[in-house]
Amino acid sequence: MSESNFYYVYELPTRDRMANGFCHSGGNPIPFLNVDWFEDAGPVWGKEHQSAEQIEAFVKSKKYVRDGLRYLVIGSPGHSFVFETAGAKQ
Repeated sequence: MSESNFYYVYELPTRDRMANGFCHSGGNPIPFLNVDWFEDAGPVWGKEHQSAEQIEAFVKSKKYVRDGLRYLVIGSPGHSFVFETAGAKQ
């Protein structure tokens, strides 16, 4: 039986806070806000794993997703990606 995939969703800081200062002395702490976690249990129920596009659409439908921000989705195996919402600073 295939295992389920577990996903964590993080709201990323704005780009000006992501690259603030140099990291020559061991790095700079960057706050990532954990906004969600969930399981893709499709294989447990005899279905296929959700695609990255399906996972992204699911996350974008959540109430915590706000315009102008970027989100990091970390899943396993190999389903990790970043997406931006409308108005996200480049």
